[in-house]
Amino acid sequence: MTLLDAACLVALFRAEPGAGRVAEVIAFGAAISVINRAEVIDRLARQGADPAEVGADIDMLDLEHHDVTRQIADSAAALRSRHYHRTRRQISLSDCIAAATAQHLGRPLATSDQHLADLAAIIGIHLTAVANSRGERPTAAT
Repeated sequence: MTLLDAACLVALFRAEPGAGRVAEVIAFGAAISVINRAEVIDRLARQGADPAEVGADIDMLDLEHHDVTRQIADSAAALRSRHYHRTRRQISLSDCIAAATAQHLGRPLATSDQHLADLAAIIGIHLTAVANSRGERPTAAT
């Protein structure tokens, strides 16, 4: 089972270039952190979608949802404080939550975000690369 970051579901719902890959990952079993679920709802609602409808659409995907435990929260904060850089690695706290959740569960992480892919490589998480809105896939380069 692969953990999805928020960008994966945004790509799926917007029919972006990575949508097909995200659908494949979901077909084999996927999970998401509840924080990343909130991020998906927020991003799409700010673009005009109804938040309740986005939540219902996510529910129809039958994803496994993971709460953020104190251990995951502390790990995410530590990851961001160690690896964030304002020009070289602009990684959000919610991306660090996705990485910490994947690390805690021992699962691969799917993302289209190059900064998150870099972090995954640094901390030893297997990457499932998804094309971003420009059709570019992240690489696991550190």
